[in-house]
Amino acid sequence: MALPGSSAQYLNVEGKRIQVRVTPFGGPGEYRLIAARDAIGWNLDDENERRRAEYAANYYMKQTCVQRGYQVLEAGMLDTINYFARFKCNG
Repeated sequence: MALPGSSAQYLNVEGKRIQVRVTPFGGPGEYRLIAARDAIGWNLDDENERRRAEYAANYYMKQTCVQRGYQVLEAGMLDTINYFARFKCNG
């Protein structure tokens, strides 16, 4: 999973390792992010995968915007299990 200018960060959510990449994008304080399961699986529950990826994404959005809060400008799923978002830090 490539996102130019980013480095991989990991978070375990419910025993599943989620890879998150964040990179600056657009204007000041604006970023894009992708969160994906760090292992290949089959017969996955799409809703559970989305919930885990979204949890990991929110964790790193908070880390990126330390104590300023953030606003999600755009978000969705790619291939039913990879979560993407574009967000902006407040203030």
